[in-house]
Amino acid sequence: MIAARSPVALLTVLVTGLSLAACTASEPRAAASSPPAAPSQEPSGPAAEPPGGSETAPGPGPATSPAPDPADAAPQPTQDPQPPPTSRDAVEVVVTYAGPGTDPDVTEVVAYLPGLIEEGGTCTATLVPSGTAVSVPAWPDATSTSCELMELDVPPTAGSTVVVTYASPASSGTSATTEVSP
Repeated sequence: MIAARSPVALLTVLVTGLSLAACTASEPRAAASSPPAAPSQEPSGPAAEPPGGSETAPGPGPATSPAPDPADAAPQPTQDPQPPPTSRDAVEVVVTYAGPGTDPDVTEVVAYLPGLIEEGGTCTATLVPSGTAVSVPAWPDATSTSCELMELDVPPTAGSTVVVTYASPASSGTSATTEVSP
């Protein structure tokens, strides 16, 4: 029984050995080999120097340049030009009320933007001559955009006026100067 297995085992070892030899008998890799040394332009060794030493002073060696930096060879990312800022659409701002509120020490201002239906805008009411200002969000409805009630902590006085400005990413506008009712 051992004798019957020996030829099979021997054949298996032989086939495995040949297979491994075929795998390792490939050509050498280019990366593993080094290029042959270039022949020198200058003579070297004992025959290159006259007896008694060199008769000429050593001069500068051959000009060499530094190896390029791999980071310099990499392509530099380019910036896409930014589009120019777009102008906002001019919109009409209408003040419907500027006067005393339920608290006599507060001036209330009501304004809206007819025909504009958009979210994300802000209304700012500024009293003149005091310069007091308040900003509130604006909200769209079916036919316009309305500013929330603007309450300024200044009592309404005769001769005061108010201007309301509206600004959003898409639109902007300024009301006419409106006289505040005392």
